[in-house]
Amino acid sequence: MGDSNVGCYEPACLLAHRLVDKLSIIIGHCDLVSEEVEPGSECAKRLELIHSVAAEMAKELSVHQCRVSEAVRSMVGQRTPRCLGESSLTESQPPSA
Repeated sequence: MGDSNVGCYEPACLLAHRLVDKLSIIIGHCDLVSEEVEPGSECAKRLELIHSVAAEMAKELSVHQCRVSEAVRSMVGQRTPRCLGESSLTESQPPSA
């Protein structure tokens, strides 16, 4: 039916993931409130600053998440067979002819 791992997704950097979520909420609220304020007013300028800083930080954290995920995937790919659960006895035995 579908991929069984979909429900098991866990980001490599949970803190960054949560911060991006919270920054997205801030950005959304800025968008909503900006519809209610006078364009060009001090309040509108401040909202735009908050919006742009939150969007910039969310972008930086998303890039960080990608880098951490890539690093984790590369580390997993470089594990020795013992790290993957194989017995050390099978590694020390000579190959059979």
